[in-house]
Amino acid sequence: MPLTKAHLSYTSKALLLLMFVSLIVCITLSIYNQKNKQHLIDSYSRLSTTNELIHKLRLSTDQQTAFSKLYVLTGNERWYSLFEQIMATRNGTATLPEGTSLTYWEKILDPEFELIELENIASNDSFPIIDKMNKMGIRDYELTQLSLALQKANELAADERRALKRLIDNPNANSYVMTQLLGVQYLSDSSKVMTTIGLASRALNERAQEELTHTINKGTLLFSMQILSLMIFVVSILCFFVLQWRLYIHPLKNMQKTVISHVAENNFNFVLDEKTKGEMGEFNKALNHVLKNVAGQLKRNSLLKDFSVVLRGKENTQSLGKDVNQFLIAKLNLPLIGIYVLDDNTLERVAGIGYSADSPTSYTHNDSTHKSILYGQVYRRFKNLKDKYSITLNGSSLSLAEMHYFPLIVNQSPVGLLEIGTLTPLDDTVEHWVKDVIDDLAIGVQLTRNLELQKKTELKVVEQLELNRQILDAIPNPMYYRNVNSEYIGVNESFTSFFGLFEADIIGSTPKDIFEAETAQQFEDSEAQLLENIGSLDYEARLVNADGIQRDVMVYEATFFSTKGDPNGVVGLLLDVTERKQMEVELRKAKEAADEVSKAKGDFLANMSHEIRTPMNAIIGMSHLALNSDLNPKQRGYVSKIDMAAKSLLGIINDILDFSKMEAGKLVTEDVDFRLDEVLDNLTNIIAVKAEEKGLEFLFDIDPHIPLALVGDPLRIGQVLINLCGNAIKFTDSGEVVVGVKLLDKNEETLNLQFDVRDSGIGLSQEQQNKLFKSFSQADASITRKYGGTGLGLTISKRLIEIMGGKIWVTSDEGQGSTFSFTLDCGLQDAKIKSYYKPIKDLVGKPVLVVDDNDVARDILVNLLTMMKFSPSAVSNGQEAISAVEHEVDSPYEIIFMDWNMPGINGIEAIKQIRQKKSLVQPKIILVTAYGREVGMTDDIEHLLDGIIIKPVNPSILFDSIMGAYGIESLGLKESGKNTPTIEEDTLDLTGKSLLLVEDNETNQEVAMGMMEPFNVNITVANHGQEALDKLSEQTFDLVLMDMQMPVMDGITATENIRKNSKYKDLPIVAMTANAMESDVKNCKQAGMDDHIGKPIDFIILKEKLRKYILGSKEVLNPPTIVNDSAEIEEIESEEPPKEAETKLIIEEMPGVDTVLGISRIGGNETKYWEILERFIQSQIEAMINLKQAIIIKDIETATRTAHSLRGAASNLAAQTLSDMAKEMEDSLNNSVYPEEIKVDIVIEHLQTLSAYIEAKKARQDDEAIETETEQNEIEPIDDSLPLDTLLTMIDNYDTQALEEIQRVKQTLISHQLDYGAIEKAIENFDFDKAKELTEKLTGTNS
Repeated sequence: MPLTKAHLSYTSKALLLLMFVSLIVCITLSIYNQKNKQHLIDSYSRLSTTNELIHKLRLSTDQQTAFSKLYVLTGNERWYSLFEQIMATRNGTATLPEGTSLTYWEKILDPEFELIELENIASNDSFPIIDKMNKMGIRDYELTQLSLALQKANELAADERRALKRLIDNPNANSYVMTQLLGVQYLSDSSKVMTTIGLASRALNERAQEELTHTINKGTLLFSMQILSLMIFVVSILCFFVLQWRLYIHPLKNMQKTVISHVAENNFNFVLDEKTKGEMGEFNKALNHVLKNVAGQLKRNSLLKDFSVVLRGKENTQSLGKDVNQFLIAKLNLPLIGIYVLDDNTLERVAGIGYSADSPTSYTHNDSTHKSILYGQVYRRFKNLKDKYSITLNGSSLSLAEMHYFPLIVNQSPVGLLEIGTLTPLDDTVEHWVKDVIDDLAIGVQLTRNLELQKKTELKVVEQLELNRQILDAIPNPMYYRNVNSEYIGVNESFTSFFGLFEADIIGSTPKDIFEAETAQQFEDSEAQLLENIGSLDYEARLVNADGIQRDVMVYEATFFSTKGDPNGVVGLLLDVTERKQMEVELRKAKEAADEVSKAKGDFLANMSHEIRTPMNAIIGMSHLALNSDLNPKQRGYVSKIDMAAKSLLGIINDILDFSKMEAGKLVTEDVDFRLDEVLDNLTNIIAVKAEEKGLEFLFDIDPHIPLALVGDPLRIGQVLINLCGNAIKFTDSGEVVVGVKLLDKNEETLNLQFDVRDSGIGLSQEQQNKLFKSFSQADASITRKYGGTGLGLTISKRLIEIMGGKIWVTSDEGQGSTFSFTLDCGLQDAKIKSYYKPIKDLVGKPVLVVDDNDVARDILVNLLTMMKFSPSAVSNGQEAISAVEHEVDSPYEIIFMDWNMPGINGIEAIKQIRQKKSLVQPKIILVTAYGREVGMTDDIEHLLDGIIIKPVNPSILFDSIMGAYGIESLGLKESGKNTPTIEEDTLDLTGKSLLLVEDNETNQEVAMGMMEPFNVNITVANHGQEALDKLSEQTFDLVLMDMQMPVMDGITATENIRKNSKYKDLPIVAMTANAMESDVKNCKQAGMDDHIGKPIDFIILKEKLRKYILGSKEVLNPPTIVNDSAEIEEIESEEPPKEAETKLIIEEMPGVDTVLGISRIGGNETKYWEILERFIQSQIEAMINLKQAIIIKDIETATRTAHSLRGAASNLAAQTLSDMAKEMEDSLNNSVYPEEIKVDIVIEHLQTLSAYIEAKKARQDDEAIETETEQNEIEPIDDSLPLDTLLTMIDNYDTQALEEIQRVKQTLISHQLDYGAIEKAIENFDFDKAKELTEKLTGTNS
């Protein structure tokens, strides 16, 4: 029976199982045999150990007997000791040292042998020998025999010990002891011990011999079985190998030869023998299938390789498509092939085979089949077309069986589409191959497409570069750009033309190669700055053009960057400004000529104003004198109006000068304390007469909530109001002109007010409004002819309002009047005056009656009375007023405000009728009129009235008239007049007090010490913070004045160190610095300073700080002294002129120095001031030289400190120009920017100018011999030739410009120590007679 696959499989498995079992048995028997051998070895070991222990027991018994006998015979203690040793070893209480053999007990019998010290051990068992025997596993019988033998040996030893003890106790018992040890009984007991030991030893050896024999026999059997199993294992291996050789190894060897021979020939198309028996036949079948697949894959790979060659090196998609089509038709024999490329949103066929001429070449709609398949990114196959799709071939139709669409996808993005048509169903191999190559085709299309786009981009870049080049060349100015190495990398044609160079000579060159060294350095410095500080800059340079002519150019340069954003160089443009500079010179000359013309015009206006003001001053002065004389009320009213009108006319003249100043930009305003009601009163005095002449109502509508004590420019505010009111009256024939003031906004410091001037005049059209606020223009020519005027008033008003920070506008309708409005911010005075007008408590809520035919005037008065807590009613004529009084019997009117001029029954007649009604409770009647008290006013009429109010009415006038009607005095709402007593300045005495002044600047030290000299305080000076700490450790101070910026240690650090010491926690420290910013004050506070004084130091502030921190609340200030101004004036007149010996230098103006302010800052000590100023100037010249040196060596700390020191000292001395220049340098240094050396030179030049100024004054003072008058209280008369004639002429003409002439005389007579104060005071009070007397006294011509 032939062997089947199953038989062979079973046989192999059986042989494998036999091999495994035999191997396991062999290994197991080997393990048992090894254990048996170990057991045999252990048995031999136990037997040996047991015999050794028995020998020890026998030996110890013999030796104990021998040692006892030797002791008895010799009496030597050695033998007794040995007896005890051997007993201790047998009993287990001691043992020989490790390494000592049993022969020790034999050798020790030699008296010369040295004893060995036993090692003590502890034993809890009975006897060590028995324990060891028991551990060796001997049987019970044997153990019993040994125990009996040991017991008898111990009993025998006990007898021996007793005998020996007796001998020790009685040395004469030697014979007795020997008898005991050699007696029959002793020998019998010894024999029994030995016999028992011998029996135990024999029984033990016999048993051990039997066990050894059994173990040896068992081992022999196990070895035989092990050999047998090993032989079975070897036979099974041989049988298994023969079987495997036949089934696997031999067939594999044959297969190896076949595969190697064919593969060596690169032939994979062969078949292995599938008839081989066993599993190798199945294996060969599988390998034949694999070889078939490998042959097919190699064929596809060959196609892929050829296809990849087709895809390479194509410049455009058209050529790529044609080559791919040729390859596919050659390899696959396809009738229809189309390759489409996606360009933006269009799918365009770039190559195809088999398409007709009318076939579409592109698809744009996304719903087309081709684009839908493309965007779906999935292969599509259309089968069973059945003649629905055909192509034309040689005039006939060729039907297609299938259509295949392969999307070309790269990174999940569609790039194109492959379309294939077949006549028969596409073979799976071809389909797989196409799918394999479709990714390569997609990438090839994408790369070719990218190449096309790159070429297009490069073309555009070339075109753009050419365009840029043309643009640069079209720029008329020279232009260039340089890299970071300062090499020119491009210029335009204008650059080459300007310098007469070729572009090739410029590119790659640096400015040093083209320009002179100085100019080249300027270019390179600019580039270095731009590369370090990104941005742009411009500067001027002088360059030589192609013609060798120097040209002034403006260089504009900026940084340009690389694509990474790093600075890559600078681009620059040159602008030739030579002609412009020449034009500037011409313009400057023209401006100077225009300035001369303007100056001539200004001089003309000044001369004209002087000629007009001369008689005007006489009118004003005489009016003033008349008002100071004894006049009745009517005369005082006349003269007051003359005075006000004259001043108004003088204001008009000043308007002309103001306009001139405005055009020159020199008009300034001021912020002073003023009262709003006084401004309105002045407006009334000027405008009311004009309104009265035209029969107009002139009214005020003032918000009572507005405080009257304000800060601003009352002169300019009044000037604007007068102008606007004058225009309103001019253009109004009937009705009223109302001046309104209302509050728009308010805070703790300022008010925002709106002023309105409303009239009922002719109004303005929009066209006319557009022409307003222009110089010398009015609404139109007809207005100028009818109303006159220059048209200058509104222009001045507008500019004044704008200068004061407000705005002005007009609202108007033609024929319905106009409203001119402007807004202003006014400050509030520190001592705010009460702004609400309230009557006394008994009048609150009382009924009052307002009688006025003008609706506006009536409403204004009613509103004011309502705000004052009255209960007003109003009627429009006298008859209605009489009726109202008659009907209000139960609640009669307390006050009636009666207008004078009304239709029908006028105010006076109505008042008479009311007074005649005796049955009525007579009210207070106040007449309200636009006419003066003196017009038609008789004693009889005045008798009927309780008060008169002249329109326009404001809250103050109304309130005062009510209070006057009830006989109540003014409640003090107005400010005190000029004759109000003033408080004399109190003194400060700091005698005994000590002060530490910490200041590094010598000038500032002198200024501060000069200021504090009048206070008698002990001053110690420290030049920096560390020195201040040293001074504090040496003595005690009441106050420290600390500068901020100092060398060695600044003020902040010094203060922090002082505050660290608890000893100085209450020591007042006040900062002194020119940096008075909020942040600086905050830093002072944080460092521990108590207060701050800004530089320049104000004398009054310094005085108050000293009073506050040195005296505190412990000392009472000196009581103030009340002094009357009039007395002060008399004292001035009688004051003696200063003596020559006491005068050092005359106070007069110096360039950039306010000497008056400077002297006041050091407490008025003029001599001290000039000494400090002179030393300051000399020290600062040297300091500026040091500053230049610090700038050169880049020592910014020293430079900053020097500039700061100059700034602070200059401010203290009121040298404002120096202070400003120092501040500019300090600010620059604080920003890490060194100032230009020219600026330091300017400071030095200014200091030298001041020094020369002082030297000239000192030389002039030394040359002039001033003789002192021998008579006390008289001054030296001045020669008639001195220029006082003009001054006397002006005083004779009552011209107030004499004040200006006095200033000129002061300059001329600077060497004469004359007192002009009394003359100035007399002129200011319009007392020209006294002024003339004092002036003549100066000249010595007093008659």
